[in-house]
Amino acid sequence: MERISEDEESSGAFLWNEQVASYRPPDALYCRECKVLIEDYDHLCPWTGTGIGKKNMCAFKAFVVL
Repeated sequence: MERISEDEESSGAFLWNEQVASYRPPDALYCRECKVLIEDYDHLCPWTGTGIGKKNMCAFKAFVVL
């Protein structure tokens, strides 16, 4: 797993991510199960099998309620 310094993390710049061979936004994390970068990662949903983050949180909440 790639380690970054606190200075790099707090800079707010996009950092190179080796797992996906792409730059990642400062608030994104790599999900090992989904093999993708997820912005504002929350958790891996066992029912849908997807990582829950910024772009699918509303859909996840609707899924849970309904």
